[in-house]
Amino acid sequence: MKFEILGLAKDQLESSFGVKEEQFAKMLSEVVESKFAKQKNLVNIVFVDEEEMQRINRENRDTDSSTDVLAFNMPEGSDVFGEVYISLEDVRKNVVDNGVSSVKEECIRMIMHGILHLFGYQHEDYFDENRDDLEIMYRMQEDMLGEFMEKLPK
Repeated sequence: MKFEILGLAKDQLESSFGVKEEQFAKMLSEVVESKFAKQKNLVNIVFVDEEEMQRINRENRDTDSSTDVLAFNMPEGSDVFGEVYISLEDVRKNVVDNGVSSVKEECIRMIMHGILHLFGYQHEDYFDENRDDLEIMYRMQEDMLGEFMEKLPK
């Protein structure tokens, strides 16, 4: 699976993560391919501002607010498997609201969360004790996050 980084934060990638865009994409591929069968398709990681995220959310989910991550699969036969949209403003809010250790960590967490949605993992806004898939999704997300963070330069 190949990843392409698009949008607002593309220029900030090296200063924020200590790796160039190509290395960042390669690390994402390694982590995803360690969990899922190797894919030929491309996934776009698109960084957008809060206003753009609100527009995308409104047009696709009838929700008139911004959110941290949205993921959309592309039609079958497309060269692009899916797109993961990240709002860095909302990621920064998560860090403050949820006591996460860093924007870098939360940004990677949201990328992994979006990728899992592309592979069909779902969750609801409520917890149903009879559903194991919610716990499985979050466990995989945190595992993938840890694997990616270990690859970053110290």
